Amino acid sequence: MIYFLIGLDHAAKEQKIADIKAKALLSAEALSFDHQILHGYRLDRDELQKALIALPVVSKSRVVLIRQANELTAKHKELILKADKAFPQGLILILDADAMDEKSSWFQKGNGVQLLSFKPRTQHNVFDLMREVVAGRQARALELLDELLKNGEMPTMIIGGMVWSWKKERSKMPLQKFLQGLLAFQQADFRVKRSQMRPEYTLEMLVVKLSS
Repeated sequence: MIYFLIGLDHAAKEQKIADIKAKALLSAEALSFDHQILHGYRLDRDELQKALIALPVVSKSRVVLIRQANELTAKHKELILKADKAFPQGLILILDADAMDEKSSWFQKGNGVQLLSFKPRTQHNVFDLMREVVAGRQARALELLDELLKNGEMPTMIIGGMVWSWKKERSKMPLQKFLQGLLAFQQADFRVKRSQMRPEYTLEMLVVKLSS
Protein backbone atom coordinates (compact mmCIF):
# COMPACT_ATOMS: atom_id res chain seq x y z
CA MET A 1 0.00 0.00 0.00
CA ILE A 2 1.33 3.44 -0.94
CA TYR A 3 0.05 6.75 0.42
CA PHE A 4 1.02 10.03 -1.26
CA LEU A 5 0.41 12.89 1.20
CA ILE A 6 0.85 16.17 -0.64
CA GLY A 7 0.29 19.72 0.59
CA LEU A 8 1.14 22.41 3.11
CA ASP A 9 -1.44 21.59 5.78
CA HIS A 10 1.16 19.91 7.96
CA ALA A 11 -1.12 19.45 10.96
CA ALA A 12 -3.65 17.53 8.90
CA LYS A 13 -0.91 15.43 7.30
CA GLU A 14 0.60 14.55 10.67
CA GLN A 15 -2.82 13.50 11.90
CA LYS A 16 -3.28 11.25 8.87
CA ILE A 17 0.16 9.70 9.41
CA ALA A 18 -0.69 9.13 13.08
CA ASP A 19 -3.96 7.46 12.08
CA ILE A 20 -2.20 5.13 9.64
CA LYS A 21 0.40 4.15 12.23
CA ALA A 22 -2.24 3.66 14.93
CA LYS A 23 -4.12 1.17 12.75
CA ALA A 24 -1.02 -0.67 11.54
CA LEU A 25 1.25 -0.63 14.59
CA LEU A 26 -0.65 -1.69 17.67
CA SER A 27 2.08 -1.58 20.32
CA ALA A 28 5.09 0.43 21.46
CA GLU A 29 7.33 -2.41 20.31
CA ALA A 30 5.80 -2.27 16.85
CA LEU A 31 6.47 1.47 16.71
CA SER A 32 10.11 0.79 17.58
CA PHE A 33 10.80 -2.16 15.29
CA ASP A 34 8.29 -1.87 12.43
CA HIS A 35 8.41 1.86 11.74
CA GLN A 36 11.16 3.58 9.75
CA ILE A 37 11.58 7.21 8.66
CA LEU A 38 13.68 8.17 5.62
CA HIS A 39 14.29 11.50 3.91
CA GLY A 40 14.14 11.96 0.15
CA TYR A 41 16.97 14.47 0.14
CA ARG A 42 20.17 12.58 -0.73
CA LEU A 43 18.54 9.27 0.15
CA ASP A 44 20.89 6.36 -0.41
CA ARG A 45 19.46 3.93 -2.97
CA ASP A 46 20.60 0.87 -1.05
CA GLU A 47 19.06 2.18 2.17
CA LEU A 48 15.76 2.68 0.36
CA GLN A 49 15.89 -0.81 -1.12
CA LYS A 50 16.56 -2.39 2.28
CA ALA A 51 13.66 -0.46 3.79
CA LEU A 52 11.29 -1.64 1.06
CA ILE A 53 12.10 -5.35 1.33
CA ALA A 54 12.45 -5.63 5.13
CA LEU A 55 9.86 -7.79 6.87
CA PRO A 56 7.81 -6.80 9.96
CA VAL A 57 9.42 -7.87 13.23
CA VAL A 58 6.66 -7.51 15.81
CA SER A 59 3.39 -6.74 14.07
CA LYS A 60 1.78 -7.89 10.85
CA SER A 61 2.52 -4.53 9.22
CA ARG A 62 5.56 -2.37 8.64
CA VAL A 63 5.33 1.39 8.01
CA VAL A 64 8.00 3.25 6.04
CA LEU A 65 7.62 7.04 5.98
CA ILE A 66 9.62 9.06 3.47
CA ARG A 67 9.78 12.75 4.24
CA GLN A 68 10.66 15.27 1.49
CA ALA A 69 9.42 12.79 -1.09
CA ASN A 70 9.56 15.54 -3.71
CA GLU A 71 13.36 15.14 -3.55
CA LEU A 72 13.24 11.52 -4.70
CA THR A 73 15.18 10.98 -7.92
CA ALA A 74 14.01 9.10 -10.99
CA LYS A 75 16.02 6.09 -9.79
CA HIS A 76 14.30 6.19 -6.41
CA LYS A 77 10.89 6.28 -8.09
CA GLU A 78 11.82 3.43 -10.39
CA LEU A 79 12.97 1.37 -7.41
CA ILE A 80 9.72 2.05 -5.55
CA LEU A 81 7.61 1.02 -8.55
CA LYS A 82 9.60 -2.17 -9.04
CA ALA A 83 9.43 -3.03 -5.36
CA ASP A 84 5.73 -2.20 -5.26
CA LYS A 85 4.99 -5.21 -7.46
CA ALA A 86 6.61 -7.45 -4.87
CA PHE A 87 6.13 -5.55 -1.60
CA PRO A 88 6.38 -7.76 1.47
CA GLN A 89 2.93 -8.47 2.84
CA GLY A 90 1.84 -5.71 5.21
CA LEU A 91 4.27 -3.03 3.99
CA ILE A 92 2.78 0.46 4.09
CA LEU A 93 4.75 3.19 2.32
CA ILE A 94 3.95 6.82 3.09
CA LEU A 95 5.41 9.53 0.84
CA ASP A 96 5.18 13.00 2.40
CA ALA A 97 5.81 16.13 0.29
CA ASP A 98 4.84 19.78 0.45
CA ALA A 99 4.46 19.82 -3.32
CA MET A 100 4.66 17.29 -6.11
CA ASP A 101 3.41 17.00 -9.67
CA GLU A 102 0.12 15.19 -9.10
CA LYS A 103 -0.24 14.57 -12.85
CA SER A 104 3.01 12.65 -12.99
CA SER A 105 2.46 9.20 -14.46
CA TRP A 106 4.33 7.41 -11.69
CA PHE A 107 1.49 8.23 -9.27
CA GLN A 108 -0.76 6.03 -11.35
CA LYS A 109 1.57 3.05 -11.74
CA GLY A 110 1.64 1.75 -8.18
CA ASN A 111 -0.68 -0.89 -6.79
CA GLY A 112 -3.22 0.29 -4.23
CA VAL A 113 -2.08 3.91 -4.39
CA GLN A 114 -3.93 6.58 -2.40
CA LEU A 115 -3.20 10.18 -3.39
CA LEU A 116 -4.29 12.58 -0.62
CA SER A 117 -4.11 16.36 -0.95
CA PHE A 118 -3.67 18.55 2.12
CA LYS A 119 -4.15 22.13 1.04
CA PRO A 120 -4.31 24.60 3.95
CA ARG A 121 -7.62 26.27 4.58
CA THR A 122 -7.72 29.94 3.79
CA GLN A 123 -7.73 31.89 7.04
CA HIS A 124 -10.28 34.69 7.01
CA ASN A 125 -10.57 37.57 9.46
CA VAL A 126 -13.23 39.92 10.78
CA PHE A 127 -12.51 42.42 7.99
CA ASP A 128 -13.39 39.78 5.38
CA LEU A 129 -16.59 39.21 7.34
CA MET A 130 -17.46 42.89 7.33
CA ARG A 131 -16.89 43.23 3.57
CA GLU A 132 -19.63 40.65 3.09
CA VAL A 133 -21.88 42.35 5.66
CA VAL A 134 -21.59 45.80 4.06
CA ALA A 135 -22.18 44.28 0.62
CA GLY A 136 -25.35 42.63 1.90
CA ARG A 137 -24.11 39.09 1.20
CA GLN A 138 -25.73 37.68 4.31
CA ALA A 139 -25.25 33.96 3.67
CA ARG A 140 -21.52 34.34 3.01
CA ALA A 141 -21.15 36.64 6.02
CA LEU A 142 -22.72 33.99 8.27
CA GLU A 143 -20.33 31.37 6.84
CA LEU A 144 -17.33 33.56 7.69
CA LEU A 145 -18.68 34.24 11.17
CA ASP A 146 -19.02 30.51 11.78
CA GLU A 147 -15.42 30.02 10.57
CA LEU A 148 -14.09 32.70 12.91
CA LEU A 149 -15.88 31.19 15.90
CA LYS A 150 -14.69 27.67 15.08
CA ASN A 151 -11.13 29.01 14.82
CA GLY A 152 -11.38 30.26 18.40
CA GLU A 153 -11.90 33.99 17.84
CA MET A 154 -13.34 35.65 20.97
CA PRO A 155 -16.85 37.13 20.44
CA THR A 156 -15.86 40.43 22.10
CA MET A 157 -12.85 40.71 19.75
CA ILE A 158 -15.05 39.97 16.74
CA ILE A 159 -17.49 42.72 17.77
CA GLY A 160 -14.61 45.14 18.30
CA GLY A 161 -13.27 44.47 14.82
CA MET A 162 -16.75 44.75 13.32
CA VAL A 163 -17.30 48.16 14.95
CA TRP A 164 -13.99 49.46 13.62
CA SER A 165 -14.83 48.27 10.10
CA TRP A 166 -18.37 49.66 10.31
CA LYS A 167 -17.00 53.11 11.13
CA LYS A 168 -14.54 52.87 8.22
CA GLU A 169 -17.49 52.22 5.88
CA ARG A 170 -19.44 55.27 7.15
CA SER A 171 -19.33 57.10 3.81
CA LYS A 172 -20.84 54.15 1.93
CA MET A 173 -24.19 54.05 3.76
CA PRO A 174 -27.04 56.36 4.77
CA LEU A 175 -26.66 58.06 8.15
CA GLN A 176 -29.72 56.31 9.59
CA LYS A 177 -28.35 52.85 8.73
CA PHE A 178 -24.97 53.76 10.17
CA LEU A 179 -26.51 54.89 13.47
CA GLN A 180 -28.74 51.83 13.65
CA GLY A 181 -25.65 49.70 13.18
CA LEU A 182 -23.86 51.41 16.08
CA LEU A 183 -26.89 50.75 18.29
CA ALA A 184 -26.92 47.09 17.19
CA PHE A 185 -23.24 46.78 18.12
CA GLN A 186 -23.89 48.30 21.53
CA GLN A 187 -26.76 45.90 22.22
CA ALA A 188 -24.76 42.87 21.02
CA ASP A 189 -21.76 43.81 23.15
CA PHE A 190 -24.02 44.19 26.19
CA ARG A 191 -25.64 40.77 25.62
CA VAL A 192 -22.29 39.04 25.18
CA LYS A 193 -20.73 40.58 28.27
CA ARG A 194 -23.84 39.94 30.39
CA SER A 195 -24.27 36.41 28.99
CA GLN A 196 -27.91 37.08 28.20
CA MET A 197 -27.77 34.52 25.38
CA ARG A 198 -25.15 32.34 23.72
CA PRO A 199 -22.52 34.59 22.09
CA GLU A 200 -22.73 32.85 18.70
CA TYR A 201 -26.49 33.52 18.56
CA THR A 202 -25.94 37.16 19.45
CA LEU A 203 -23.34 37.51 16.69
CA GLU A 204 -25.55 35.75 14.14
CA MET A 205 -28.40 38.14 14.94
CA LEU A 206 -25.99 41.06 14.62
CA VAL A 207 -24.74 39.93 11.20
CA VAL A 208 -28.28 39.39 9.95
CA LYS A 209 -29.38 42.83 11.16
CA LEU A 210 -26.39 44.64 9.65
CA SER A 211 -26.51 42.85 6.30
CA SER A 212 -30.27 43.15 5.74
